[in-house]
Amino acid sequence: VLLGSLSALSCPSNYQSLYGRCIRALYLEQQFSLAADLPRVREECAKDGGHLPIIRSYEDDENFRSIANTFPEISGHVIWLVMDLVCNGATRHFKWVDGTDLTYTGPNNFDFDDLDCVSKDLSVIDQTNYPKKWRQVWTTDNSTKSVFCVIDDYAVVTAKPTNVPPTMITTSTAAAVPTKNPSEEKCRDYTLMDNTVDDLKPCFKVFTNPLPWELAQQKCAANFGSLVTINSADENKYFWRTAVSNNLLHGMHIGAHQSTEDPSKWAWIDGEVQIDSGNYVNFIGSFPIPGLGNCTAMMTDSTYATWINEDCEQTALPFICRRI
Repeated sequence: VLLGSLSALSCPSNYQSLYGRCIRALYLEQQFSLAADLPRVREECAKDGGHLPIIRSYEDDENFRSIANTFPEISGHVIWLVMDLVCNGATRHFKWVDGTDLTYTGPNNFDFDDLDCVSKDLSVIDQTNYPKKWRQVWTTDNSTKSVFCVIDDYAVVTAKPTNVPPTMITTSTAAAVPTKNPSEEKCRDYTLMDNTVDDLKPCFKVFTNPLPWELAQQKCAANFGSLVTINSADENKYFWRTAVSNNLLHGMHIGAHQSTEDPSKWAWIDGEVQIDSGNYVNFIGSFPIPGLGNCTAMMTDSTYATWINEDCEQTALPFICRRI
């Protein structure tokens, strides 16, 4: 019989441990544009729980330069490294994808204050080796860049023998017959959600085309679902990461709305379960604010993934549908 024990930093099979991080070289000096390929790159990293490089200090910067030079294909080259920056629509400035501010701005102290990320299709990349600097680049620029997926903390289960007597261990020579997981089969074009407190294991699907809340709910209903309900902090984080990995960086609809039975209360659309102190709730500050709107959006530009109320018919956002 084998039981699991947690090891220290041990990386997935397609990653390697470098400078205290798990690193996967996704692209090494390949031509692509951020506008066309960044969403797909983020999604690929997110499959393993990873992200693009977040560089918070000169030490981080030096570590990523050293990491880049461990790959013989690009060692010693001038390497343009893509960083995990997102545009904050409210401030019109960049921040890290996890919602934190840029307190370090590269060895050349790149001036982000004059860079309006809303009005201009620009981003910033890290030039490794010499000259070391961060520089701006048009998102449509098809220049050569390198991409690393990064996992900061990763633990795996390693086999550990127990003291169970050998006579209690049984084996079978019969070949295992692959069977379909009924939950996965029911999802079809949806994705099975594993990280949930719901024993029924719901399925979800991302819709990136922005629609008003009412039309988004109609779209979900046409797919035999509803806008997402969120029952725990883990689920909230799960859907936030799903949103970010699909480049939904400026908010998305969720299935909370003003109760049709009692306007002073809010409920989930899929079963009219009330949102109150007895259930999970993540409205920010004084929200929901009376008169601002009867529907709800998640703020995806921050790791807090807080909720605000919004106009049901005017505010167009992407969304995620969920069904049992």
